[in-house]
Amino acid sequence: HECDWSHRDGNVLLGVECDDGDNVTSISLELNNLSRSLPLEIYGLHGLRTLDLKENSLSGTLPSTLTMLSDLEYLDLSRNDFRGGLMENFGDLSSLRSFRAEKNSFTGTLPKSLGNLVLLKNLKLDSNGFWGSVPEEVSSMKELTHLWLNDNGFTDGMNNFCLEGGPSLAVFYSDCLGRSFPPIVPQVQCSCCTICCAENPKTEPCLLNGGTLP
Repeated sequence: HECDWSHRDGNVLLGVECDDGDNVTSISLELNNLSRSLPLEIYGLHGLRTLDLKENSLSGTLPSTLTMLSDLEYLDLSRNDFRGGLMENFGDLSSLRSFRAEKNSFTGTLPKSLGNLVLLKNLKLDSNGFWGSVPEEVSSMKELTHLWLNDNGFTDGMNNFCLEGGPSLAVFYSDCLGRSFPPIVPQVQCSCCTICCAENPKTEPCLLNGGTLP
């Protein structure tokens, strides 16, 4: 049974965890040399709460059927090679508390449905190819406290996270770094960002919003 597919790596339990009814609740397969796209069998695991697939070689696009995992609370796809955009119905994953997808090859604009993720606390999308304006609907993400959108191609809309009544962000990275000499034009304007980065993070360190090193 798949509930037996687990082992410990130090203090970390890798593999599959199940509840008392043998329903899969957690899949943790980081650093497992996984490749290709997400297996279709995952979408039938309706009680799944944790899906951790970071640091593999997974690719392809995220299908709209991902939202069949309506109990999913923690999704980590970071450091893979996923492509395309976040599907328009991504916000149907309304139980999400944490979503990490940094260091992939995602592109496109952020879907308006992100505003439906009212329980989300942690969103990490840095080092991708997202672009365009951040939608106004993100102001509904009132539980959000940690946000990374730097090292992307966004051009506008960061201040939608800064609206009164919106999220109270303890950490907020974006490409808002600007200075007069040597000249750097900020890629986006952001009044509530805590850390500002440049378009090319390999040559310019990110700074506290205000111009000092963090």
